[in-house]
Amino acid sequence: MSFEWNEEKNAANIRNHGIDFLDAALIFENPRIEAIDERADYGELHLGYLVRRSCTSSTPGVEKTSFASSAPERETGMTQKNTTVSYSLSAIRRKTSRGASKTRADAPAAAPLGDDFWKRARIVMPQGKTSVHLRVDSDVFDWFKKQGEGHLTRMNAVLRSYVEAQKH
Repeated sequence: MSFEWNEEKNAANIRNHGIDFLDAALIFENPRIEAIDERADYGELHLGYLVRRSCTSSTPGVEKTSFASSAPERETGMTQKNTTVSYSLSAIRRKTSRGASKTRADAPAAAPLGDDFWKRARIVMPQGKTSVHLRVDSDVFDWFKKQGEGHLTRMNAVLRSYVEAQKH
């Protein structure tokens, strides 16, 4: 799974809510409760998540989750410069372990979810991984390894793309 967000929106979220999207992304590695967030008209589908510390919302995707995206017709006050970043879950864990998160300790609690959230809520378990011993051609492995850190994640992404293509 990869995550994508606009750094300007992340900075605004830290300013307004005290939560860094780096921390928000980590909710996907643990069991969580989710439901469609209908508290406002976002102009797109938003899911609300209940996790240990707070709620966050995202636009769901199969392999990529975008945080705090805005509907096209809304004014965002953001510059035209593309400040979108993309991270894998393992890269996010490394960044947060190095202290890159700007989440404030005094971040306010999320707004109450209300009874409607609980009527629609469902428990979502993180997708598991299976450890395997796999023999691959040396040149193939070397090519992936030369691409830098995360070579096994990229190899898995290629396999997933193949599987998804075969399903359709």
